[in-house]
Amino acid sequence: MPRIFFAALFLLALQDDARVTWLASHAVAIRSVDPADDDFRDLEPLRKSLRGARIVMLGEQNHGDGTTFLGKTRMIRFLHERMGFDVLVFESGLYDCAKAWERLSAGEPAREAVPRGVFAIWTQSREVQPLIDYLGAQAKTKHPLELAGADCQLTASASRDFLAHDLAAVLPPELARGPEWDRVVRVIDLLNKGTWELGSEPVPSAEEQAAFARTLERWRAAVADPFWRQFLTSLRADADETWRTDFKDLAGNPAVFAIRDRQMGENLVWLARERYRGRKLIVWAATFHNARSLGSIDVGADAKLARLYAGHTPMGEVAWRALGNQVYSLGFTSYEGESGNAFAKTAKPLPASSRDSIEDLFARAGFTAAFVDLRRAPAWLHAPLAGQIIGHTEMRADWSRVVDGVIFVRRMDRSHRR
Repeated sequence: MPRIFFAALFLLALQDDARVTWLASHAVAIRSVDPADDDFRDLEPLRKSLRGARIVMLGEQNHGDGTTFLGKTRMIRFLHERMGFDVLVFESGLYDCAKAWERLSAGEPAREAVPRGVFAIWTQSREVQPLIDYLGAQAKTKHPLELAGADCQLTASASRDFLAHDLAAVLPPELARGPEWDRVVRVIDLLNKGTWELGSEPVPSAEEQAAFARTLERWRAAVADPFWRQFLTSLRADADETWRTDFKDLAGNPAVFAIRDRQMGENLVWLARERYRGRKLIVWAATFHNARSLGSIDVGADAKLARLYAGHTPMGEVAWRALGNQVYSLGFTSYEGESGNAFAKTAKPLPASSRDSIEDLFARAGFTAAFVDLRRAPAWLHAPLAGQIIGHTEMRADWSRVVDGVIFVRRMDRSHRR
């Protein structure tokens, strides 16, 4: 028995060494996550992996990953300057980001224009300022990086300051007044203020909700501009999710929780097929939203999370079902450090990575930062493996079913308030 036991350990060690050895020799070492570093020779090997992709989705474990923000910004520069991607789609409002881009391209300073559209968790982050400045600088060139949004939510000041005026301008005059107009403007105002989320206003009755939906459908039929037709569909989804959500238990109803992601996916497909037909898009969003096959992930003993994942089709899967391998989703992960969003007073240390997790294997291979293409990986990377790719929470999955590639950053630093 002792000989059999030690022989099994020896074989396991050989297998383990082979995985580490494979990563050490085949993963692409990334020299820097500094957005100012424009020597992109270390990123050039990604061209092969991204060949044929029209949409590259850049994830993040959560919204407090400052080092990931920096690395994503440098990746965006590479994709824009070397690979012809020229639209940056944020996990932020469809209307808000379009308005922010309108203001930015008209000459408004980037640090004023971009926060009109993009969620403050990013625009108030010190680590995202290089990206905002880059958008501003490129807006003045012949090859700008256009800002867009895929979210159905109203996410920033643009929808508070300009949405009602802009909507009235595209509707037939008789529709931009009267009780129906007042109802929609009130809903927009309360969505902007987060009134229902805060519980300071009762949810409209079923009859009022149905009347709101009928109004938006009539308006869609009356509006010629495809953007505004898409926005009205998106607004209806935002209101529907808000009115049906239990804000004391956000994920308690998987069907309701899924409304936002499904609409984000439909918005992204519309952006790719219609508004930006023939152009190449970069998506900035949480890996949870960019993922596919969430139901294939083993979340352990958390029955509630398992139920949520089993019933959820995220934005990335909606886009992938429509566009196939034109979509390439990149997840980020880390071995050590801390995470905390720009508004958090304290950061949370990352959980320790378990032995033989994807983070542990990368670390033992000696990488500070590296990329591996899961579409072209050996069999062991197409089998269940522990990883903290979503939410800094260790789960087991065949990660090649969830994302197309992984960028490992050994040490994560939090996002800081600018």
